[in-house]
Amino acid sequence: MLKKCIQNTIKDVHLDQSGAALITALLIVSVMSITALAVIENLRFSMKLTSNLSQREQARLYALGAEQLAMSTIEAARKVNSGQDNARYPELDGWTQKPLFFPIDGGTIKGQVKDGANCFNLNALVKTEDNETLIADEVSIEKFANLLEYTGISNAESIALANSVVDWIDTDSTPRYGGAEDADYAISAIPYRTGSTLLADVSELKVIKGFEPDMVEKLRPWLCVRPSLNLTKLNVNTLTIQDLPLILGYLGKQFDEVAVNNILAERPVSGFSSLDEFFSLSVFGEDAMPIEQRQYYALASDFFELNAQISYYQTMISLHSILQISQGGDITVISRRYGSF
Repeated sequence: MLKKCIQNTIKDVHLDQSGAALITALLIVSVMSITALAVIENLRFSMKLTSNLSQREQARLYALGAEQLAMSTIEAARKVNSGQDNARYPELDGWTQKPLFFPIDGGTIKGQVKDGANCFNLNALVKTEDNETLIADEVSIEKFANLLEYTGISNAESIALANSVVDWIDTDSTPRYGGAEDADYAISAIPYRTGSTLLADVSELKVIKGFEPDMVEKLRPWLCVRPSLNLTKLNVNTLTIQDLPLILGYLGKQFDEVAVNNILAERPVSGFSSLDEFFSLSVFGEDAMPIEQRQYYALASDFFELNAQISYYQTMISLHSILQISQGGDITVISRRYGSF
């Protein structure tokens, strides 16, 4: 009897162990299945990520290719016109008058070049003193205030806005009329300080006293930032009626919209052959333009801007490049900004 009970007990234990082993095996299979699914999903994600990164890198290379093509075209146009004084570069009309489209496998390249000289260089609002200190440049400030006023901003506010930019860039701590220095920005909800150095982008205006984001966007077509303290020389052969506030800002309050329209109307189709021809226009009168003001105009541009958009499969990127031409004809990329569209 005892022997039979022991045998039954052993049999029950074996049955319990078999059941436990089966449950354990099923549990292991379930865990392995879940793990395998996770691995497959991670692999799929990694492959997708790799594909996206590969596409983005290829799109970036296409953008750089568009930049190189633009540089080569500008360089070639400069050489073709090297013996001509006006150097209007008609060879660039295909790039500047409308966007160019280039088909590529999996997408397109869209590019357009525009004159990068016809804008107000915000860094010109200051000049150096003893090659170290940045101080206000009154001539540039007057031209900038004029530009702002011609866009509809009051005279007092235009002067205050110009002074705010000067205070942001200069290296002193004394605010100008309507301007602001560190002490003013320190009491903001989020305290910060002035840059006390040259601007790197027009968008920096948005943190300067008086400049609202919508105002900055409105002014952007006529403003730029260049790595120089000099005002950009306006290209009299490429200015258009859209540049009206800029032109009037440079010319001063003795000129008006009618005068600018006359300047553009009297410009020869092939462009002015010399600055003397430009300054001899009837709109300038018998006294023409003062000698000290003639330095702000030119027949050719030292800067160009490229806007390229690359559509490559599911990737879309944009590239904005600023190109500078040296007196020797060499072209340098002074800034490059990527984005999306």
